[in-house]
Amino acid sequence: MRTLTPKELLAGIWVASGLALRGGGGEFVGSVLAAAFIASGFEIGLGGLVGLVYKVAADANRQDS
Repeated sequence: MRTLTPKELLAGIWVASGLALRGGGGEFVGSVLAAAFIASGFEIGLGGLVGLVYKVAADANRQDS
């Protein structure tokens, strides 16, 4: 079993949150699922942004011999 790439994970979250927002699981359950999937997508996006900033800072501080 392979692991999902970040793009596949974001695509799955996008589709699942869209289905949940349209009432794919009933009124209350759909709202809870939408909130959970949107929050996880937001968290993944922030994690990617933090990683990018860390990489840029590390590259800027790297000392070439």
